[in-house]
Amino acid sequence: MRKYLSILRLGWLDAIAYRTEFFVSILSWGIRLFIAIFLWLAVTESRGGTIGAYNFQSMLVYLFLVQIISSFIFSRVGFDIAHDIYRGNFANFLLKPVNYLFFRLVHEMSKNLFRTIIGIAIFGSLLFFVSGGIQVTFGKLFFGVIAMIGAYLINFGAVAILALSAFWVTSSTRFMFIYFGILTIFSGMIFPVDLFPEKILRIFLWLPFPYVFYFPAKIFQSPELTGSLLKGFFHQWGSVIILLAFVWFIYRRGVKKFEAIGR
Repeated sequence: MRKYLSILRLGWLDAIAYRTEFFVSILSWGIRLFIAIFLWLAVTESRGGTIGAYNFQSMLVYLFLVQIISSFIFSRVGFDIAHDIYRGNFANFLLKPVNYLFFRLVHEMSKNLFRTIIGIAIFGSLLFFVSGGIQVTFGKLFFGVIAMIGAYLINFGAVAILALSAFWVTSSTRFMFIYFGILTIFSGMIFPVDLFPEKILRIFLWLPFPYVFYFPAKIFQSPELTGSLLKGFFHQWGSVIILLAFVWFIYRRGVKKFEAIGR
């Protein structure tokens, strides 16, 4: 266990040492958010001030919450895994007394903790300015954090599955770009998924995508915890278990196929 705590510390120091990359990404998020604000302002005004269950203010609250959540969920771990396999660096990890997948998960999550603190400082301040803050009870904070961890594991599992396909295909990064495109639309990253028609929403809620951004954001935004939100944990963590089990299965098969000639 001590070795993984050391990995956690190294990931934190890595995030601090290369913090410029994160602040550049903050700038890109800010530009995207700026565009989204004016888009939703135009949409809500054209619909008489509301769209679905959202007015302009509640939509802003949702978007700022998504930005905070994305600072924790965002990950390049899939590209790191694919790079290790392509370049043969994966062979070095086979000789070390650590589980490769757990190493990547812990190292990336520790870097994301630093990003989350900065994200809360920036977007949390904007959230307070827009709405005067949101009511956060101990229960909402506890379940919200659990939902964010589940969201991260879903995203990690999905990108890890695609990245591990590098054991068999020439380039797995193309699959990841496709995944990120799908995630952007169907996860609630750019708009709440409950704006979809009810029949489509029922189908989406059985998929893992809405539990990446939409579900954690709704926990913090909802005035109180409801049965439907608690029911969402069943779907979210069910997706986590299935995805991580599939990751482990592919990893074990891939290790048997891996060759690092010259390493």
